Amino acid sequence: MKIAAAVFGFIILAVVFVAWFRFYKSIKGDDSPQLSGGKRKPGTEKDSLEDFIASYKRGEVTVGKSTPLPVAAKPSPAPQAAPVAGKAAPVAAQATPARRDAFVSGVTKLVYLSCKAGLRDHHIFAHVSLSMLSTGGAIDPALTVDLLICNAAMSAVAAIDLIDASSGATHAAKSDYLKVLGIRYLRLSAKSLPRPDELHALLYKM
Repeated sequence: MKIAAAVFGFIILAVVFVAWFRFYKSIKGDDSPQLSGGKRKPGTEKDSLEDFIASYKRGEVTVGKSTPLPVAAKPSPAPQAAPVAGKAAPVAAQATPARRDAFVSGVTKLVYLSCKAGLRDHHIFAHVSLSMLSTGGAIDPALTVDLLICNAAMSAVAAIDLIDASSGATHAAKSDYLKVLGIRYLRLSAKSLPRPDELHALLYKM
């Protein structure tokens, strides 16, 4: 009797376990195609980026330009009262700033994404002032590069400008300054961008 009771209890336990397991699967959604086959294959992101760059070079796709900041309309000057002796003149109200839609956009964004895909062990920064790259030497703080590439130790190894983003005078000033600092200076054309797998050799070629 004890053996039969034990067998019967085991069968009841097994039925309860199977019912619980099916209920658990229905909650977790193991049969969902998103969980079973939704993982992205390695290399897919890189291949899709290279296809996008190739399509851009052929003129099949375009990259939008940066959205200009809205310019506040100048209000008509209001009549000002004569200043009273002993009181400071009122300060003119400043226009309210507006946030850009994207900090990096247009062709600069395309080159940034290409660098992120081809230089995964590096860090990429956009719109960097040259004055931040040295501790001495006078340089115009207004001079910037479109992209700055740093190695894993956060040391700058290369600076990138788009050809249509710099005039001849500023290009010469940037080139000379970066040469003194030992930082490679690259000027890329939007129509002949290197592939992501070519960037490492381009940065460290002798």
